[in-house]
Amino acid sequence: MNTKIEVEVKKNYGASAFYIVSEHKGFIETLTRRKTIDVNDIMALTKLGFQVSEKNIYHKIFDQAKAIHENR
Repeated sequence: MNTKIEVEVKKNYGASAFYIVSEHKGFIETLTRRKTIDVNDIMALTKLGFQVSEKNIYHKIFDQAKAIHENR
């Protein structure tokens, strides 16, 4: 299985929601029991050796969320 996970960022009521759009979608939804993942999930996946990247234009939001989590 590929280690690159693609997410699509959508705004839901002003908050960013990360939806898996790569082949890992079903597995991650089963694991988290959610259709979206959050920054904590992204950091855990990264620590497990996966690369999480965005598919759409909200790169700035994704990078900011990642930076906030790394600075905790």
